[in-house]
Amino acid sequence: MQQQVHFQQGSENQVAFVFSCPGREEEKAGYPAAKMTGINLAKLFVVLNEMKMKDYHFTRERVTITNAWANVEYDAKTCRSEATNEEVLSPDNLNRLLAELAAVTELIVCCGQKARLAVQALAAENRLKAGTRVVYINHLGMKSINQITKDIHGEPIVAVAKHPDRFTLKPKEIGGANTHKRLEVVAAQIKKSLLGN
Repeated sequence: MQQQVHFQQGSENQVAFVFSCPGREEEKAGYPAAKMTGINLAKLFVVLNEMKMKDYHFTRERVTITNAWANVEYDAKTCRSEATNEEVLSPDNLNRLLAELAAVTELIVCCGQKARLAVQALAAENRLKAGTRVVYINHLGMKSINQITKDIHGEPIVAVAKHPDRFTLKPKEIGGANTHKRLEVVAAQIKKSLLGN
């Protein structure tokens, strides 16, 4: 399996996840989607697998994971946390991303704005494999995931500080349950795009 700090080739060609760019944690780990993003990705895979979509089994080893921008970006190293739109849309960068997504046959999941920008540019030029669907979701970092305010039933996700069980449950338990609810929303978006229902 080919693996770099920004890219990991999946053992199957059905699904790819595209993130923004590798940062400090990915540089340390040596692979894409590390630390909290990686933890949330693993939890999302669990939720997706619980949905029992025929012919799909989500694991880090099976899906391709890449980034809209290949270079490592974080404040202490590059004085920024991601690439500019112009860099993401540069022909060399789009050609690199296209090569990494060339084998993907079913679904490309764009996690965040830069991923959306890059993949939309490829789709607009009909450069993706015919029939490949694209879905746009929140980035899987906590800052972005926490912007999801309602669960899959449309009920509000109550913050830890205002949760009715805050005096009987540990904040970590409430926070974990809230993250799970948010990831269920993301999983439902992916399922809808993948199965067309």
